[in-house]
Amino acid sequence: MVALENLSGIDRVSHQTKIPGIYPYDKNSGRKGYEEWLATLFKNLEAVQKTGILPFTDEQLTDIVGGFLKGYPDIAIYDATEWYATDRTKPMQDSQIPGTKLYDEAEPNYDFYPEHAEDPNILNDIKNAGKILEQFYKSEWHKRVSPEPVSHLKAKSD
Repeated sequence: MVALENLSGIDRVSHQTKIPGIYPYDKNSGRKGYEEWLATLFKNLEAVQKTGILPFTDEQLTDIVGGFLKGYPDIAIYDATEWYATDRTKPMQDSQIPGTKLYDEAEPNYDFYPEHAEDPNILNDIKNAGKILEQFYKSEWHKRVSPEPVSHLKAKSD
């Protein structure tokens, strides 16, 4: 398993989130600054948790940070955290970001409650992520590396 951490992306989402206890990260602080920021972040979240503002367990705080670091919208992070903490019977909806089904590997989609499907942050995230993927797939590098996407090869061999 490979985990990628994009310090510029973390800088961006840390300035956008409204999750209590998460404070802005500065990408110019580098990897060492990121590690220090992350340690302080968990302490901040635990302090906010003790006030009752974030009604989640320690394990759920880890889930919140995981969703945040992946750049998911706040409401989707809360929905998934709640869903995993309950009986998991309430319906969830997949973000279905355009372009994510081109390959069969990891993808940036996430789940949320259907009643949040029109949330402006979710709609904006889906739109922007789809544009980024479209630009990537049209890039010269992608055309050179993968002129025929894997999913198309599978369809031809079936």
